[in-house]
Order: sequence, then structure tokens, then C-alpha cells
Amino acid sequence: MKLASVKKSDYINSRFPNPGKPILSVNGKSGIVALNKYAVATFKLKPGEYVGFLKDQEQDPPDWYFKAVQKESEDAFILHKGSGRLQFSCKPLVREIIGDLLKKLNPHKDSSEFDLDVLARFFLATKSPMDGDSEVPDIYAMMGGKIIK
Repeated sequence: MKLASVKKSDYINSRFPNPGKPILSVNGKSGIVALNKYAVATFKLKPGEYVGFLKDQEQDPPDWYFKAVQKESEDAFILHKGSGRLQFSCKPLVREIIGDLLKKLNPHKDSSEFDLDVLARFFLATKSPMDGDSEVPDIYAMMGGKIIK
């Protein structure tokens, strides 16, 4: 047997114990998309800047990706300062992301049975699959989605 000590700081005030990781949270009830302070620092984001999302249409349900966007555009959401994080609100986007996550987690369940009024959290990859390709903007995978009730 190999025992590891559990750090109290990993669990206090956290229902998703992964300190120091860039995390994107989506709240199906409020429609809030929030980036924690580690995501803000990793991607060098500031209030007033923009982010966007992409989905892989060759996957069913699709994999989702996050990107920083240089300027206002049709596919960009402006970030606002929240409590120790940056955020924006878009309930239809949030509900689609949660719906796709629930389909991945419950592939044999009918999607009409899903409760979309939940909180979900994703790790954000810190390396873009597009690194080195100057023609393609950096995108980052949204991985390890979990539903937090």
C-alpha cells in the first residue's frame, strides 16, 4: 500500500479540487461562463477582451474548444470582471455545451431527460493543437468535463 497525504487547501471552498489549473465553468441556470484566475493568467486575458468557442462537427456529440479572440466579431464574447475571475453570460451557448457534455457522459440516455440547470466545469488545455501553424489561431481543448450539482 502507498498512502498519500491529502492537502486541506485542495478541498476547502472547492467542489472541484484541482488548484492551479485553468478551469472554465458553465452554469446552466444563470447562463454564466466563467474563467478562473489560473485560466485568466494562462491565456493573459483582461476585462474587455474577447473569447470564442468552436466545436468539432465530425464528433457526435461534438468536442468543444476555447480561443482568445483579438477583436469584437460575430463569434466573440466580451469578458467582464467577476469575483476573482472573468466571465460573460450566454444561456443558449451554456445549455448547448452542457447538453453535449451530458450526451457524452450518458450516451444511452434520451437527451430530453437531461436537466440543463447544472454547473459544469472543464479543464482547459494549455497547449494548442495548432501550435506552430501561423495561419490558424490558437485553440484550446475543453477537457474532463464534470457536472457539479
